[in-house]
Amino acid sequence: MDKYIRVKNCNCISDATIEIVEKSLNIKYGSNGTGKSTISEAIYAQANNETDRLKDFKP
Repeated sequence: MDKYIRVKNCNCISDATIEIVEKSLNIKYGSNGTGKSTISEAIYAQANNETDRLKDFKP
């Protein structure tokens, strides 16, 4: 089952929906400053029910 995480108003990301495909390799790539680390932190926080951590990312 695919899962989706929505990231909104988080550092340099104004609005994005990220699809996580189970049992497959998920790769994030892009230029510096485009939000790769922000997406990783958001996914980690959501997966570990640590949504309070996400408040630190708001601009």
